[in-house]
Amino acid sequence: MRVTRRALVWFLAAGVAAGAGTAFASSAQPASGAAEGAASATGLANAIAHVQANEASHPNTGLANALQQLQANQAKKARTGLANAIAHVQANEASHPNTGLANALTHLQANQTKHNSH
Repeated sequence: MRVTRRALVWFLAAGVAAGAGTAFASSAQPASGAAEGAASATGLANAIAHVQANEASHPNTGLANALQQLQANQAKKARTGLANAIAHVQANEASHPNTGLANALTHLQANQTKHNSH
């Protein structure tokens, strides 16, 4: 049973990565709001919605793990290059605090603020 769950999780993740998640689109409920509506149209968002529903109905570690991986992929795709750079520098500074990384982080955050103000 454990192998079957792992195979299912792998298959689901591989299918979403290959774009098969759009097959879920026909049963997805439309989201409210323009930004949410655009996000719900993706295969990844649909896969997350279905795994959440399945996990709520049939809680188990395999579905919880699949949901966590899908949500991590969605968060990763949502980041812009600048936001991604900030996240990496923050993680590096937390692990290896030094003035160079702190300075780089300050500059990246200033750039992000500047770009967000436009």
